[in-house]
Amino acid sequence: MKFRGMHYRWIGLISLSFLIIAGVVFRSVMADPAAATKSVLFSAPAGTLPATEHTPIDGYDAAILPTGRIITPVGTEVSVGAPKPYGMALSADGSVLGTINSGVGPFSVTLIRNLAGAPQTKVVTLDATFQGITFSRDGLRFFASGGEDGLVWVGDSATGAIMAVVNLNTPAHALSGPINPASTPPGTFHGSFPGSMTLDLTGHYLYVVDQGGFLVHTIDTTKIDVINHGILAADPNNFPAVIGTSKTGRYPFAIAASPDRGSLFVANVGIFQYKHLDPVNPTGDRNHDYPVGYPGTSYPDDMENDKTIQIKKVDPRNLPPTLQDPNGIRVGYIPQDTTYTIPGLGSPNVPESSSVYVMNISPSAPVPTLSTVVKTGPLVGRVEEGVPAYGGSHPNAVVAGPNAIYVSNGNNDTISILHPVTLKEIQVISLAVLDGFDAHIKGVQPVALALSPDGNRLYVAEAGINAVGVLRLTGKTAHVEGHIPVGWWPSAVQVSPDGNTLYVASARGRGAPANNNGSSPKASTLGMVNIIPVPGSGLLQTYTSRVLKNNGFVPGSAPQSGIPIPNSFGNPSGQIKHVIFINKENSTHDQLLGDITATREGVPVDGNPAYSLGQAASPNHHELALQFAFSDNFYLEPAVSSDGHRWLTNSYTTEFEDTHWPASYGGRRGDAGDNPNIFLPYPGRLGFTDANSSPAPEDYNQHGGIYLHLIRNGKSFINFGNGYEFAEVDEDGGTDPTGIRNHVNVPMEKVVRENSDHLFPEFNTAIPDAPLPEDPGRFSRFGRFKQVFDSHYVDRAHNVCSLPAYVDLYYPNDHGGGPFDIHPGGPAWSYTRFVQDNDAALGMTVDLVSHSPCWKDTVIFVVEDDVQNGLDHRNGERSIFLAIGPWVKHQYLGKQHYSLASIFKTVNLILGLPPLNQYDLAATDLRDVFTDSPDYTPYNFQTVVYAKGASKAWIELASHIDFRRPDADEVKLRTAIMKSEGLPRPPH
Repeated sequence: MKFRGMHYRWIGLISLSFLIIAGVVFRSVMADPAAATKSVLFSAPAGTLPATEHTPIDGYDAAILPTGRIITPVGTEVSVGAPKPYGMALSADGSVLGTINSGVGPFSVTLIRNLAGAPQTKVVTLDATFQGITFSRDGLRFFASGGEDGLVWVGDSATGAIMAVVNLNTPAHALSGPINPASTPPGTFHGSFPGSMTLDLTGHYLYVVDQGGFLVHTIDTTKIDVINHGILAADPNNFPAVIGTSKTGRYPFAIAASPDRGSLFVANVGIFQYKHLDPVNPTGDRNHDYPVGYPGTSYPDDMENDKTIQIKKVDPRNLPPTLQDPNGIRVGYIPQDTTYTIPGLGSPNVPESSSVYVMNISPSAPVPTLSTVVKTGPLVGRVEEGVPAYGGSHPNAVVAGPNAIYVSNGNNDTISILHPVTLKEIQVISLAVLDGFDAHIKGVQPVALALSPDGNRLYVAEAGINAVGVLRLTGKTAHVEGHIPVGWWPSAVQVSPDGNTLYVASARGRGAPANNNGSSPKASTLGMVNIIPVPGSGLLQTYTSRVLKNNGFVPGSAPQSGIPIPNSFGNPSGQIKHVIFINKENSTHDQLLGDITATREGVPVDGNPAYSLGQAASPNHHELALQFAFSDNFYLEPAVSSDGHRWLTNSYTTEFEDTHWPASYGGRRGDAGDNPNIFLPYPGRLGFTDANSSPAPEDYNQHGGIYLHLIRNGKSFINFGNGYEFAEVDEDGGTDPTGIRNHVNVPMEKVVRENSDHLFPEFNTAIPDAPLPEDPGRFSRFGRFKQVFDSHYVDRAHNVCSLPAYVDLYYPNDHGGGPFDIHPGGPAWSYTRFVQDNDAALGMTVDLVSHSPCWKDTVIFVVEDDVQNGLDHRNGERSIFLAIGPWVKHQYLGKQHYSLASIFKTVNLILGLPPLNQYDLAATDLRDVFTDSPDYTPYNFQTVVYAKGASKAWIELASHIDFRRPDADEVKLRTAIMKSEGLPRPPH
């Protein structure tokens, strides 16, 4: 095997100290980056407008997104009738367009005809789908990847009827017929996980990537027997059609064939091949077999080799105040102290990670064989523009033309142009839409490519800015001509055979409507296709200006007041020194605060009491909102906990996470569990993270998230409870204090691990957020926070506060848990009782801080991670936002359109940091909720009258929900909440 690119071992073995030094390098190379950015002049173009699917703006039928950005899709708009069309294909004659819709449901294929007139759609519901779709060369059949079902669907393009399947799971796991395409096929084995696909130029051979096995499957389409082995046959497997498999890199994401029929290109976005922590001598007791209750290794430089750690048993009722054990980890559930060896993962820069596999194919030897591996984009650790790359480059799309090979680097916002023969990188095209310092800030996020038939233009789906980039190709070079506005998160692009029309699929369409009808943003955010005449140069420039305006990249006027929020970056606030970021689980605005319809000063609040749990459920949330500042126009960028906890670290979702979670939440992307018959041949499934809430290495943006951003710029932080809920964990009772058992060797971010309390729990609904009145000595999240706060950060005798600049504090129990999670023997807890537990922890935290020396220069922000538990009459992604502190306006309602990015932009301004990505760069900051006249009056905890017992409806409905993982059964959970709490309430 040949390897092209930089040496793949770790560049300089990046250590934490080097990352800190890199911040100094970064500042010296870029002069003063914080002062150089135009971010303070940017704001979300939504202004005060709420999120909505349709509103007229400048002659466009626009939508206001939860991010505060605007979309103005051009061309003819066609709904695909389902969420997340991540793949799209056009028949060879240009008459039929197909999208593959990959979750959360209906999993389906949408066939679109009459493309030049009034388009007609047909939705073909299937049991499972994922990314890959293509048409036979004659256009009579379509092939679609079956994702979780481990097969390829073969359909009739005219009728949409499924005729046959091709089982990729080998004869050892045969399906039995007949098969109902809308149901799980009998005998389904969850091993292979097919995704993107392509035909060779003859149409004879179909190549399908497999994210479960890190493979490419070769299918001889002439051997698919739709007569004798169709879906109604007793043997529907079509095993003879699968003529070979070939090893690829990690998490293969895209595939393309060369026009000369001699090469196949596979783009891999993965970083590691994870290993199961299976016990050598299993006892069947998970407390013994899985003793790793906190990650023992860390990224980027402490996970390459096997590592033996000490695991010490601790008593959750009598914990030491120390944050970490230098020799290992501390766990409450193990029988006794032990040692454990965590298997190494190797370098993040091996050929299998973030690479393009170039494979030989020919008519006589159609099964691919590896020729060479090409690395595009920066290796992990490579310094680019003064900043070491933290995440992989994520080559996620590839297209082969007559003059060159084109690869999109999703994390790097670039297109690599490779020589068609030597495969050397000829040119790297930046897709940056800003200039100066801001040009290096990432977030354009290319995810798909299409080449015009004449080979003169390359079209790039730019998911981060809701546009299609147009590149002019000249020989083997290129330059960006402009950008076309499309829908939210464009995921695929095709070009008509005559080159005059573009077809663009957008995974999130126009966003979510109100969810007062029982819908959920993850399911009600329907994808769409835009059919767009290729614009001339003049119209393209108009479109480009629109794209910049839609994303808030047009400078406005500078803010006037700099107290307490600075009016320029790089100059920390003179008044606020500490930010406490409290994050919680799953509530909409209306669910927690919808009964507040006016502030104490009489300002109307856009709430609906019918969907609210009421003041008794959250008296401290209510008092904090009414006493300090809150908003009825705050939205979350994410839809669920999985992407939510990426956004809570100021990280936008990579294409890997964005395509992963909808399939997972639709029940169609299961992990390997503890079954060696799955994880040995299909190691990719060890990285299928379900709803797990912590970013893994495949999720890291090129410049990292908020934690690395702080350390890189010399700011301190402490983390309580986030950052270590990875793939395949247990979160059941008796696992205090960490609340978790790890089954896979996913490493924790080093900057997070070294700045965290290792005894503060992750998500676990068997651990209370607040002390229990009936058992005050029992371990609780607030109790641990108070212990650390008092022992490490406050010297009351000398009136000194040593709190770090940033505090990340996780209180998850408003998610709700099982009725007997807290007290297995009773009394049962209702959903309201869980919310009250969460409310008490919040109130106690603010009371504690406000009666300490830290209060005078601290601000507290309170948010949720997603909105799945509640209904909201305004918008499905509207959630709660509280701003608390002496420098916050009191009895104030913020009306600007805010989102999580608004918080992180404000954090940057307070601490003197430059922007991290294009979301915090162009968000509206929160200066509107602050005052230059502080009120140091402390907050007093509001007594909670705890609910007694639980209704029969809650006990019965919750008994069918798995609370051991966040969002494992979130649809059932919300149904249980609505029925047991009597929501929505009848109008008075």
